Order: sequence, then structure tokens, then C-alpha cells
Amino acid sequence: MIVLSKHLERSQTIIMMNYLFIAVPVVFCFFADELWLKYNSFYFYFFQYLVFLFYVVNNKITVSVLFSPTFITANYFLIYFIAGSYVTPRDIGLNSLFSFSEGMARTFLNVKNYREILILFLISNWCLFLVIQKNIRIYTVWPPSVKKEGPFIVPLFLVVLISLFSLLKIEIFNLWIYPGMFAITIYIMPRLLNRFSNFITRLPCYCILLLSFFLVSYESKRELLYVLLLILFFELFDRRFEIKFTFKNSLFVLMCLSIFLFFIMAMSIARGYGNFDVENVLVAFFYIGDYIRSDIFRDAIVDNLEFSGVYFDTVNCADYVLNNQIPTLLGSTFIKPLFLPIPRELFPLKPESMINIYTSTFVPGFYSRGGSLPVGFYGEAIANFLFFAPFAVYFLFSGIEFLYKKLIVSFETLTSVKYYIALFLSITIVQFARGSGLELWILYPLLGLPFYLLVSYLSNRK
Repeated sequence: MIVLSKHLERSQTIIMMNYLFIAVPVVFCFFADELWLKYNSFYFYFFQYLVFLFYVVNNKITVSVLFSPTFITANYFLIYFIAGSYVTPRDIGLNSLFSFSEGMARTFLNVKNYREILILFLISNWCLFLVIQKNIRIYTVWPPSVKKEGPFIVPLFLVVLISLFSLLKIEIFNLWIYPGMFAITIYIMPRLLNRFSNFITRLPCYCILLLSFFLVSYESKRELLYVLLLILFFELFDRRFEIKFTFKNSLFVLMCLSIFLFFIMAMSIARGYGNFDVENVLVAFFYIGDYIRSDIFRDAIVDNLEFSGVYFDTVNCADYVLNNQIPTLLGSTFIKPLFLPIPRELFPLKPESMINIYTSTFVPGFYSRGGSLPVGFYGEAIANFLFFAPFAVYFLFSGIEFLYKKLIVSFETLTSVKYYIALFLSITIVQFARGSGLELWILYPLLGLPFYLLVSYLSNRK
């Protein structure tokens, strides 16, 4: 009876959380003034995130759950939509990529279907929440322990060597450099846990890895984020970490965020923000203090983190579709990976990417100069399925979680290809969620696989 009572109590709590997560904000959306919604929709996203966090702290969340694709995506959208929906209508951010005359804030405030778009986004967040609830009990099993096999010095040297080689800017190798480095880093990490017993002794190797990726990826913040997430995964894995709001855990998360922001600011300075006299990318670290004190810092950091860009383009793309300025795509951008090996010259009907469709329609001049504006996954789902977009979110991420589950419960060691694919796809899911396309998310681990297999073979030769 006690067990049954606890089960009923838990079921009632979950029903109540789902009701709060979706019903409360959506009901408000129906009755609120649309202009008020444009300025204040961050309240709804923030409310959903509070319910989400309450659910997280009241469940046994392990590393397998924390780094599952849907969990990462839900956090990404909730955090970015809270920040983006606040800064976009208030014209906070440099918006340096945009050449259209009206400006981002005014264009956002002129969106005609914001109420409908906001409701679709809130329901899509709920769909991710449902997928997490459905799978959370499956991931309570820990991945296997790390076996003491293979050295880490040779792979670490390879990462540094590839990063230095990338400075030669040989065009044919550019697409392979980051996936190859990331694949080798996935191979290195379990060996660092074996070789060094605590975080302090592993820290110098982490610094070497981060600096190597900084040299290669200072123009792409997400690629550095993936390395930090990878380090975070293994550090939490080593601690058998479960989400609890303790001082020690909070301090550790705060330290990781600080490192991320530190590198983000250096990368931004290296790309020209603040107009500092940066002779090479490593010198950028010395200008961080001046950058923080500069007049443009608030707008620049919003631009650096892409808060306004991600939210604006996702909303604006959805509005273009609902206004029939972009035709309904009927799933074509999601089947595009099937046509990757086929040249467009041989098959003119090969689907276009969402990035190309949106950018060429919204800012054709910017597109003709080689520019691109990624559209968040929710916007792409609306472009393909209109008001059925939340169903697409639910079924696609259910499929991704099914694949992730099959991979993590079946690999026997942290050196298997299944482990490599599961970790690569889950860590880089932000690439897909942000709008780089399903095809690029699938292509990256495939490009990195030869490097992973090669370094595994060389390191384990007797």
C-alpha cells in the first residue's frame, strides 16, 4: 500500500508539473495583448524553465540523462529563448551581421503571427519535456568503467599537431580538421581519468586541449563549447554525479561557465570585437579586461552568445512561412541528408537547406555575398509542418533518444565505436538545434570516425 501510495503521489506530481509547464503559459498567451507578448514572452519561457528545474532536482538525474540529446536541447532552447526574447525587442546587441534597413528590433516588433508562433514554441518545449520524462528511468544505468588501455600522450600530441597544421589554411583539409580533433579528444578523455586521479592533475591537459581548439575554432563558439561539454561529461562521470544543489556542485558549474565566457570573450576579440590591435589569436586573452570595460561590452556579449540572433531568426522564419513568403516545405529539409552524396547538377530537385531558403528570402543581398542565417530547429519544424510542428519535434527527438538509448546501453567499453557515436551525437546536438542542419550533425561524426579508428589502432598495437 505504501509503494502504491508513493506511486500515485508521484503520478499526481508529474501531471501537475505538465499542467503548469504547458497550460498556464498557453492560456495567458490567448488573452494577452500581442505587443505585450513581444516584450514579455521571456516570462513564459522562464516559468517553463522553473518547472523543468523543479522536475530535474526531484528526480535522480545521472550523467547519462544530463548529456542525452533531448536534455541538452531542452536546456539550450529554454535558456536561449529566455535571453533572446528579452534582448531582441529591446534592441540589445550589436546585430553586426544584418544589413537590412529596419533593424532587428523593429522587424521583430512587426512580426504578424507572434502569438501563434509563441504558442507553438511553448508546446514544442513541452514536447521535449515529455520525451525526457519518458526516457529518464532508462538512463539510470551508468556507462561501464574505464579500462586501463592505451596511452594518451600520442593522441594528445596529435590534437596539438592538427591544430598547428590548421594554421596553414589548406582549404581541402578544413572540413576534416575539427571532426578529427574532436574524435581524437573523445578517445583521449577516458585515459586521462585513468592516468590522473583528480581534476587538478588533469587540468594542464585540459588547458592544452582548449588552447588547441581555440587556435582552430576561434571563429566558431559552438565548437569550443563542445570541447567544454566533453570535459564536463567526463569530470561528472568520474564523480558519479547526480544533480543536487550543493555548494560544491554549484561552484563547479560556475567555474565551467566562467571558463566558457573567458574563452568566448577571447574568441570575440580575436574576431575583431572592440577593434583591439590583436597580432595573433593568443594575444586576445590579454585584452579581456579592456573588453569588459568598453562601452560596447553589453551589446557585444549578447552578440557573442547569439542570444538575439537565434531567437529572432527562428521567430522571423516561422512568420515568413505563416505569411506564405516561404512555401511550406513538407519535410524536405529533414530528408536532405539522404541526398548528400548526389551532386545538384545530377539531381536538380535535391532539397535546399533551411539556412539557404531563409537567408535568400529574408536578406538576398547578404546571401549573395556568402552570408547565412541559421534558423533554430523549431522554426525549421514550422517551415516544414506548420501547426503540426510540435508533433515533428516530439517524434524526431523520440527517435534520437531511441538511438541514443540503444548505443549507451549496449557498448561494453569506453573505446567502442558505439560509445564514440553516442557521445559525439549527444554533445554536438546543439549544432542541429541551432539550425546548422540535420545533414551537418550526421556528417561530423562520420568525418571524425577514421581518426578515431586510426588512433585506437595505433594506440593499442602490441
